[in-house]
Amino acid sequence: MLLVHGVCYMILALLFLCRFTVQGLGQTLMPTLAGVMELVIRTIAAFLLVPKLEFLGAAIATPLSWLGALAPVAVAWFLAAGKLKKCSSGTKAAVLEPEEC
Repeated sequence: MLLVHGVCYMILALLFLCRFTVQGLGQTLMPTLAGVMELVIRTIAAFLLVPKLEFLGAAIATPLSWLGALAPVAVAWFLAAGKLKKCSSGTKAAVLEPEEC
């Protein structure tokens, strides 16, 4: 289990960076959706993988949930980054308040 998780910690690091950046920009829907998605994927993986792969299936369920949670948060991060880039080209205040652009 440690080997499976250790290899996938880069996914977890990206998930944390994207989730907390998007949340810090004031968007709370996507980080919440990512948490729900993580729970759903972990549950589905547990029901599908554990009967076939036993303990390895349980070990793989967590990194799969990280990957599934990363998808909506990464999309929100790229959209927010593009919005900030577009807004910051005009004024400095746009970086602080991206919703007003």
